[in-house]
Amino acid sequence: MKIEITGMREALCAKEGRPAKCIEITFRLEDGYEGFVSFFAEEIKDLDERTLMDKIKEKIKETLPKPRPIGKTLEI
Repeated sequence: MKIEITGMREALCAKEGRPAKCIEITFRLEDGYEGFVSFFAEEIKDLDERTLMDKIKEKIKETLPKPRPIGKTLEI
């Protein structure tokens, strides 16, 4: 599965009920599925690029819906 990182931005989130800085990473998979994952900035600030990419891949795999609704039509 190929993962294209399409964006990265800082955001505010909560950690233990207090404001914290987060990094949101948006991505697109080769089948067209798009989504985002977020990390607390302190968790990833000192990681090298390879380790960061591994963490991103791991988190994306954890958050993907199964099965993904790509190409499906819903009637309302």
